[in-house]
Amino acid sequence: MLRKTVIHQKGFFAAGVLSALLTVPLAQASAADPRVAAEVEAALVRLYEVGALEGTDPETPLLLESQPRTRYELGAVVDVADSANGLPVMAITPGSAAERIGLMTGDRLLRLNQVALAGAPDPAGSFLAAVEASAGSFDLAVARNGREIQLSGTAEPTEVPGYRLQVIAPRAGCGRIDTSLLPPVTQDIHPVVVHEIDGRLGGPLESETFRLRAGLHVLKLSEAIDSRHFVANQNRKRASLFRHERFKDFEIEIEDDGLYRIGAKLIREARNEIRSGAYWEPVVWSVSSFPCP
Repeated sequence: MLRKTVIHQKGFFAAGVLSALLTVPLAQASAADPRVAAEVEAALVRLYEVGALEGTDPETPLLLESQPRTRYELGAVVDVADSANGLPVMAITPGSAAERIGLMTGDRLLRLNQVALAGAPDPAGSFLAAVEASAGSFDLAVARNGREIQLSGTAEPTEVPGYRLQVIAPRAGCGRIDTSLLPPVTQDIHPVVVHEIDGRLGGPLESETFRLRAGLHVLKLSEAIDSRHFVANQNRKRASLFRHERFKDFEIEIEDDGLYRIGAKLIREARNEIRSGAYWEPVVWSVSSFPCP
């Protein structure tokens, strides 16, 4: 039986994306610098919150282990989701191997050590395997300004300690939020887009259903109200909003096996208050039960 949903709007906010890498031996965690244990625990909390540790309990613990190894860093951020014409370079780390060889933002990586990256089914895996196979040396074929150029150098080696980590996650229920169904527009409730959940990316922008652990969560939302509900001047103001002005922070209490459909409530009498965001507010327009394994 679902209890009453607790919802609270908190205005606007901006948050970054967090990531973590477990690269320390568990045996050293308690004896070493306290920061080691703190970093491991923080990473486990994030993994647990996104559901990556599901199925781990005292009967079926999750064992994470790795031998010591050398990892090679090129120092470039690439978009592996857009590989049809080569991997686009999104950013270069100052002082990195990528900067030293002249790799630039906007380049597209075509081949690495003769391994094709453009159109590869697993471009990230192909990239890492090619670098490790050559002990960090690389020859890059890069597309730049309509022509192909060759770059070569050596990636930065990083020694990664081995680790052995047994994880026993607490049992917890889960629920879902959903934006897939068309909300009741006749009640001035319209679609929303989920950008972040608890300060992290909720998934691709096209995602419409999100599985969350039971408990309180904060959603970062933007409205997707059809432009026909506004006059031309109002639509121009909506389009000119700065990035941080488009979003609203929305708290929602998720209960076990709950399905929550969310939308944007259009406040018709406030349609001229575009910049303040007073013209809409996030709402839960339907709550139902749905088994969440």
